[in-house]
Amino acid sequence: MINEHYNLLLCKSLAESSALRQAKVWLHMAWLNDDAYNTMERDEAYRKARKLYYDGWYESKDPLTLEEEQQLSILLAELYLKDGRLKEARQYLLRAVNKSGNKVFNRQAQNRMYDIREIMEDEKNKEVEANDEDFEIEVGEE
Repeated sequence: MINEHYNLLLCKSLAESSALRQAKVWLHMAWLNDDAYNTMERDEAYRKARKLYYDGWYESKDPLTLEEEQQLSILLAELYLKDGRLKEARQYLLRAVNKSGNKVFNRQAQNRMYDIREIMEDEKNKEVEANDEDFEIEVGEE
């Protein structure tokens, strides 16, 4: 059944010329693969969606509204997070926060930045703990 959806979405993706529309198709494909526990296909679909959203934003002939830019920034941040690229995700979340923008999107971006900060701190603490364990092993061997 997933293959049928995949073929349908792939055909739709190829038929539509807009990178942003193609990205949406690949995002839906990622969700379908996630539901079917196809992790490799899911991850590849997320990467394709991220690239197409990025290309669509920077190569778009039509200007985006401030709210559309906020939405796209948050979406790109989430896609970078799925790939474990925290710094890039944080950069896009920073772009999403705008005094003149949608308050809901501002709050969502701020909350996700807080989540990323916690993840980064946890990773840093794990590194320190791992280095401490290595040091204890070296000292104990002497």
